[in-house]
This record gives sequence, structure tokens and C-alpha cells, in this order.
Amino acid sequence: MKTILFAFVFLTLFGTSQSLRSEQLSETAEFSLITVTPGDDLYSCFGHSAFLLQDTIREEFKMYNYGTFNFDDPDFYWNFVRGKLKYKLSVEDPRELVYGAKMENRAVIQQVLTLSQLQKQRLYDFLENNALPVNQYYHYDFFYDNCSSRLRDALVYACGDSVHFNLKPASEDKSFRGLIDPFLENKRYQDLGMDLGLGLPSDKIATPYQYMFLPDHLKNGFSSATVVVNGKEERLVFTESVVLPNTPDTSTTPFYFKPWVAFVLFFLVVLAITYSQHKRDKGGYWLDVILFGVTGIFGLVLIFLWFFTDHGVTVKNYNLIWANPLHLIAIPMLLMGKKLKKLSQYFLVSFFVIFFLLIFWNFVPQELNANIIPFLMAIGLRSMYIYYRIDKKFVRWQH
Repeated sequence: MKTILFAFVFLTLFGTSQSLRSEQLSETAEFSLITVTPGDDLYSCFGHSAFLLQDTIREEFKMYNYGTFNFDDPDFYWNFVRGKLKYKLSVEDPRELVYGAKMENRAVIQQVLTLSQLQKQRLYDFLENNALPVNQYYHYDFFYDNCSSRLRDALVYACGDSVHFNLKPASEDKSFRGLIDPFLENKRYQDLGMDLGLGLPSDKIATPYQYMFLPDHLKNGFSSATVVVNGKEERLVFTESVVLPNTPDTSTTPFYFKPWVAFVLFFLVVLAITYSQHKRDKGGYWLDVILFGVTGIFGLVLIFLWFFTDHGVTVKNYNLIWANPLHLIAIPMLLMGKKLKKLSQYFLVSFFVIFFLLIFWNFVPQELNANIIPFLMAIGLRSMYIYYRIDKKFVRWQH
């Protein structure tokens, strides 16, 4: 029995040691930071980052990608809307990423990292452990915990105090909102949508270290970093090369396709209709049903994003100052002719809210998108017009 037990323990330990030995990287192993430049679609307009492992002796050639999720999840869209969608670390064939980038005309840049054997092994063990089914999922946070920031944090784990990013202070303070704006330069409507949905946390001033939530800034952070290897300080990036070039998109959005143009035209239409109704002293509230109905519904969306999702960056949204959900109660009451005196006061308050918001625009803690100013002017105009019409009716009734 003792002989059998000894043999079992020996074989177990031998098998375990062989398994551990088979997971050791060879001296030829290299890690690289892969950066994919921004694409045309909204999901790709900020770029992408991943780690590439090349080990010729062990014949390992794989990509560690923190930017994937499970499309087969039956609650995929609902979890996405509520900010509960879990991202995961996937281990992939690098050729798939390059092929996808080529189809989307996106460049791929490789930065081979200068790491000691121990640092490479620690990074490899960390990534492999993260890739286990029990560990691969994580709660995605656009600004603080995404596919780029996770690579930075993994490198810091592997290198500890040996790595220094040598980040220079920014020439001017930049918020998280301000950092993503350049990537939406030719996507004005998408930029408008994100500005309206993002709340006060997006206007927090980011540190240069936090800039690396964006792939371009992560690449630049790695370029300026140094690492201590075998007692000697070296540049973190050993070599940098363009694996896949792209054709730069030099097109710009024509001014007539920009949101401010559409909103100015909308305001002029509202102004013309209001003038016509005032001149003829008649006309229904159909325009107000559309204007205040859309505004109120949008306010409900902002409330949902604030209180009923886990996005984090959509809380404390000052756009609710003008996107008032109470409009959805006031308009039906107006159409039914109920409590007109109180409605008169309500729309007078609505006018002054817009009036003072426009005056103190630059003093609001949250950066508001200036493209919507003509839309707010339309809300103010119609608020005053409704107040005027209701007040005029009461004067007639008194006579």
C-alpha cells in the first residue's frame, strides 16, 4: 500500500512539475503592444489595443484581447443598455485582428517590449490566469477599466516599480469628455449624442496616466516609458513598426451636415410658425406636442441612464435642466384645457429656465454641447408663446 501511495504522489508531482515546466516561456518569447487606429464606425472610432505574444521555440503566436464580449448572451442588448454587459479577455489568432483591420482600412502598429525573462513570465502568467473561464469576464468602464487600461495595469503588475511611464504634464487640463472629442471630429451627430448622454463625471480632469484609457495615448505612454531590466534602465519599447498601413481619411464633414445647421433651420421653422400663429391669432398646439413631447421623452431617457443603469458616466446629467420630463404632463393638460392658470405659470418658468441657462451657459459645471442652443431657443420661444396665449384667454374671459 505504501509503495502504491508513493508511486501515486511521485507521478502526481512529476506531472505537475512537467505541466508547470511546459508553461514556461522560452528565451525567444516577446510581448508586443498592438494598436489598431480608429475606424469609421462608432464602436471603433477610439481605436483598439491588445497584447501579442510571440514565442518561436514553443510555437506560440497569440493575441490577448480585453475588448470582446459574448454576442450569444440572450440578454445582450438589455445588458448593454443598462451598462451591465460584461467584457472579457479573449485569446485569439492575431491574423484575425489584422484581417479585420484591413477590411476596415485601419492601420496596425506593433511595439515590441523590452522585458526581462522574469517580467515576461509574470506578464504571461497574469494574462493566462485572466483568460481562465472563471476570471475572463470583467465589468467594463469606458474611462477607468477598458481594453487599453487593462493592458497598462497588466504591465504594471508584471514589472512593478521597474516600469516608469515618464508622462509629461499636459499643456492644458483636459477632461475625459475633452479627450474623446478629437476622435469624433467627423462624427458630429455621434459626438452630440455622447455629449447629451454623458453626465458630470465625464468632465472630471484626467491625469496623464488616466489618458491611457485611449489606445493612442496608451501607445504614446509606452513609447515614453522606461523599464529596469537586469539592473539596467532601458526604453520599454524596443522597436516600433507598422504591421498594416492604411489610407488616411482626409475628408471633413461639410458644414451643412453639422448639427448646428440642422438646429438653426429647426429654430427658423419654429419662429416662422410661431409668427404666423401670432399674426392670425389662431393655430393649435401641434408644434408644442412635438417639441415638448420629444424633449420630455429625452428627459426620461436621461433619468433612466442616471438612476437605472450601471454606466457610471451618465449620472448627474445637467441636460435635465432643459430636458424636463414634466413636459409630458403639461402638454396633455394644455390640450385638454385643464388648470390653465397653473400651466401659464409653468411655461413662464420654463421660459426663464431656458433664458438663464443660456446666459450662464459657461458657468454650468458640466460642459454642454453648444449645438443645441438653437433647439433651446425654440423651447424658450414656444414656452413664452404658450404663456402669452393662455394669459390672453384669461383676459378675454374677464371681460
